[in-house]
Amino acid sequence: MVLLEVIWNVQHFDMIYVLTGGGPAGSTTTFAVAVYDTAFKAFDLGKASALGALWLVLILVLVVVYVRVSERGEPA
Repeated sequence: MVLLEVIWNVQHFDMIYVLTGGGPAGSTTTFAVAVYDTAFKAFDLGKASALGALWLVLILVLVVVYVRVSERGEPA
């Protein structure tokens, strides 16, 4: 379920950003929106790229865990 939520978060960045822009008091700010704001509103490209690399590693770990769990559940 977590992996599916992460995938949704990445795929629907544009809809979230256009509709709410992070929402009132940051209530709908997702990680992708925060990275975008860091890069293009705060003009801190170094921090934004570090956050993006962290995001990549997190997704990679989630995918590896998901694949291993799904392979374990299959009959041999």
